Amino acid sequence: QIKRCQYFARLMTQPDWMTEVPPNLLHDWLVYAKPEGKRCLLISDSGKTQVRQKNGRFMKHFYCRLPRGQTILDGVAEESTNTFYVTDALVWGDSPLEAADAECR
Repeated sequence: QIKRCQYFARLMTQPDWMTEVPPNLLHDWLVYAKPEGKRCLLISDSGKTQVRQKNGRFMKHFYCRLPRGQTILDGVAEESTNTFYVTDALVWGDSPLEAADAECR
């Protein structure tokens, strides 16, 4: 289980800081703001969902209604509000998305 989480942690989006605004930002870039909180993976399979840190360490578990099969989401957990912000989808209902374009994910 931990090795699987470490594998997906390597697939997580690697953010870059934008120090200068490029002239083609409006048409050629995909940009999103990163919410405050801990970066983590949400792993769901048949309603059983767990949140793990980037290094694979367990944070919490709960039940939720995501598609049947395995779903793995990259995101940020805001513990004080019990909110998970999805920033990327790695697997959705057993369909791997890591090779898909950013617009699809």
